[in-house]
Amino acid sequence: MQRQRFLGFLPLLLAWSGLAEAQIQFQLPANYLSRFSAVTVATGGSDEGFGVRGVPLPFKETVRFNLVRHTHYWEYVLSARVKDTTFLLGRVDDGEASRTGVLRAEVNHDPFAGWQWGALWQEGDNLSKVSAGYAWAAEQNRVRLAVQGGYGRQGEVEAPYAVLDARLSDNATLPNKLGRANLTVSTRSLLAPTLGEVQSSLDVSGSLTLTPKGGFSVTGRHLERFVLGEAVFADLDLDRYNVTSLSAVYRLPATPQGPGVVGAVGGLVQREWVDEYTTVRGDLLFNVPGVPFMIGPRVGYRWGPTQAQNSWVFSIATLGK
Repeated sequence: MQRQRFLGFLPLLLAWSGLAEAQIQFQLPANYLSRFSAVTVATGGSDEGFGVRGVPLPFKETVRFNLVRHTHYWEYVLSARVKDTTFLLGRVDDGEASRTGVLRAEVNHDPFAGWQWGALWQEGDNLSKVSAGYAWAAEQNRVRLAVQGGYGRQGEVEAPYAVLDARLSDNATLPNKLGRANLTVSTRSLLAPTLGEVQSSLDVSGSLTLTPKGGFSVTGRHLERFVLGEAVFADLDLDRYNVTSLSAVYRLPATPQGPGVVGAVGGLVQREWVDEYTTVRGDLLFNVPGVPFMIGPRVGYRWGPTQAQNSWVFSIATLGK
C-alpha cells in the first residue's frame, strides 16, 4: 500500500515542481495557429465520444486540453510540453464501455539525448510506474541508443523492469532534386528479470517523397512491426502491426492572398493491415494574409473491421507557404 501511494504522489510532486520552475508564460506565440493542426474532433462515434482533443492554449509553451463527453463520463485532460518535459493531468479516455474513464497524472522528461526520467500514476488496475535512464545520440542523430530502468505496477503484477531502445535512421536525396527517401530501423526490448518476462520488437519503416515541378508532391510510407514475447505490463505490450499510406499535396499557382483564396489541396489514403482500418481524408488550405503558413479544414472518414467502428475524422491542417 505504501508503494502504491508513492507511485501515485510522485508524478504530482514532480509535475508541480517542474511547472513551478518552468514558469509558463501567457503569450501568444508566432506559431500559435499552426498548433491547431494537432486538434481532432470526436464526432460521437460508437467508441470515441463527442468533443475536442489537443486544443492549444495561448501560451509560449505548448499547452493543450481535451474535453470529450463519453456515454458515462467526461474526458478532461490538461497537458503541457515545456522544453524536454511533458506534464499531463486529468481523466483520460478508456472507451465507451467504461463507466468512469481513468484518472492520470504523468511527468516525462525525454530529450533526444541525455538523462531521461518519468513517473506515471493511474487509478485502478492501470499501469503506474517510475523510471530513469540515459540516451546517447551519434552520427548527427542518425543513431540513438537509450537505456531505462524502473519499477511498475499493473493489477496484481508488480516488478522492476528495464527497457533498451536502439534506432538507426538515414535520409537520401534523389537525383535531380526529384525528392528524398528515408529508412528507419528501431528495436525495443522490455525485460522484467525477477519474473522472467521479455518482449522484443523490431520496427522497419520507409518513406519516399517525390517533388516534380508544378507544385505537386506525393509521399508513400510503410511500417512493419514484428514482436516476440509478451510484455510484463499489459499497457506496455506491443502487437504485430503494419500500415501503408499514400499522400499528395498540390500547391496552386501564386495568387493574391485573401481569406477565401485557396493555396493548396491535399489528400491521404491509409491502410492499417492487421487492425483492418482504412482512412481517407482531404485538406483544403487557404492562403490567409499575415499568416506565415496556409491553414484550413481536414475532413476524412475511417472504416473499421465492423460498421460500428466507422467514424468521421475532423481536424485542422496547416502547410508552410
